[in-house]
Amino acid sequence: MHLDSFQILALALSGLIAGLSKSALPGTAILMVPLMASAFPAKLSVGLSLPILIAADIVSAPSYRFEAAKERRLILTLLAGAVVGIGLGCLLMERIDGELFRSVIGWVVLSMLGLRILSSRRKKEGSTSGGMSPSLRFIFGLAAGTATALANVAGPIISLHMIMSGLPKRRFIAASVWFFLVANVLKVPFYWSIGIVNPNTLKADLIAAPFVTLGVWSGLRLVGRINQNLFITVVTTLTFVAAIRLILS
Repeated sequence: MHLDSFQILALALSGLIAGLSKSALPGTAILMVPLMASAFPAKLSVGLSLPILIAADIVSAPSYRFEAAKERRLILTLLAGAVVGIGLGCLLMERIDGELFRSVIGWVVLSMLGLRILSSRRKKEGSTSGGMSPSLRFIFGLAAGTATALANVAGPIISLHMIMSGLPKRRFIAASVWFFLVANVLKVPFYWSIGIVNPNTLKADLIAAPFVTLGVWSGLRLVGRINQNLFITVVTTLTFVAAIRLILS
C-alpha cells in the first residue's frame, strides 16, 4: 500500500491518540475517526484504525488488571450486549456504499459528541447512580458494539456508562480498556471477512506502533495529574469541525 505524507502523519497521530485514550483519557480516541477518514477511504479508515486500537488496548491493559478484576461482572455484561451489536454493525457496514458511509461516520461522531456533553454535565452535577441494572448495562453494550463496528466510536457511550455507574477514576479506565480489548478483538474476523483488515493494512499500521507505545507511556504518567477540561474542550471542538466536514464532503 503506497502512503503519502498526510496518510503517514494520520497513522502516527492516531497511534499517539489511541495510546493516550487507553491509558489516561477514555473516549478521546473518537478524534481518530475524522482524522483517519480524512486521510483514507471511509471503510478502509475503519479497518486501519482497529489494529491501532487493539495495540493500545494490549499495551495499556496490564497496568489496570487489578482494577479490572473488581469490575469483572460489569465488563462481562457489557460484552454480552456488544457481541450482538458488533454483528449488527458489521451487517450494516456491508450494505452501505463508501460515500454514504463517510456521511454515516460524521453523524455517528456528532451523536457521540452529544453523549460526551451529556456525560460531562452528569459528572459536574455529581449525578451517579452507584449502580445499574443488568438489562440497561446490556443495552449500553449493544449500542457500543454497533457504534464500534461501524466506525470505532463507542468510547463516549462507554464513558457515559461508567460515569452513570459511579466508578472511581482508575476503575473507570480499567473497565473501559478491558471491555475494548475484548470487543476490538472480536471485530477482527468480521473486518477480515469484508477485506478492510488485510496484510496490506496491517503493514501500514506498523507506522503507528511506536506512537502507540509513546502515547500509553505518556498517559500512564499523566493520569491523575493532567487537567482534562481544556484538553477535552479542544478535542471536542476539533472533532465537531471534522465531523461536519465528513457529512458535507
